[in-house]
Amino acid sequence: MLSTLSPSQLIRHSVRRAIAAFQPRRPRGVSGLEWAPSANFVVHNEHASTSISFAPCTTSRQPARYFWEFRLYGRNPLEPILVRRSDVMDLHGQQTIESADLCRESGLPQLFHYCEVMAYSPDVTPRGVSSVLVSYHHFRSTDGSFDAHLPAAYIWGAARFTRTEQFHYENFPAAQCTADSRIVVITLNPFVRPVNIWIRLVGADGRSWEDGPFRIAGKGLHRWESAHAPLDTLVSPVGVVARSDSKTASFVGSIDVPSGRMTNLEHMHPFFAA
Repeated sequence: MLSTLSPSQLIRHSVRRAIAAFQPRRPRGVSGLEWAPSANFVVHNEHASTSISFAPCTTSRQPARYFWEFRLYGRNPLEPILVRRSDVMDLHGQQTIESADLCRESGLPQLFHYCEVMAYSPDVTPRGVSSVLVSYHHFRSTDGSFDAHLPAAYIWGAARFTRTEQFHYENFPAAQCTADSRIVVITLNPFVRPVNIWIRLVGADGRSWEDGPFRIAGKGLHRWESAHAPLDTLVSPVGVVARSDSKTASFVGSIDVPSGRMTNLEHMHPFFAA
């Protein structure tokens, strides 16, 4: 069979065999998936605070042990400024971290920081979407400036699959962009390398406007607001698109300008270019 192959085909065949020889052989019946972390952010200041809760959410009904490790990052993407590890939990357990405790333990006066939760079980083989055990972040404020309840974002590529397009996209279908309603986009970078993002607003008449690029440091986050968007050329409601050169995770919300209060904050939705 090899004698019928062209020289280029022989080279590709040899490369594939060489790569296969270095592939680890997994025991039969093991899914090959690994537990993967999820990402979010923490807010804490004189008006706003965050509660981070974790409860195992899997399709398994068998008794098992569960653990999580919380990591708070600052300027160094390779070294968290704070790490918290849980005690053993069962399937029905729940544990919570308060941002006031994180401020006290880290010595920081306030927080607007990227964080991760690495949750796993040594007794349960991850399968499908349950390979990520998601944490939940509850943001609240005394003045209404920051309120939301959000699950953390999966870190795609950690233990799932990696897409290799030039750009990655997330979108939100309709948001009010007016003098009285300002759009907010918060983007997380789960990688140790910096990434670039662009924010595009697409008006109801199809005309669009793009802002950026903005550079986000490794294990960092970026907050964008539509304060300088050309309101005279954008017809609301607008579609919001976040374009990045690596797979980031974004949240989009609205602020009522006269009162300064946040009216919503939601996940953006990933989609991929053809």
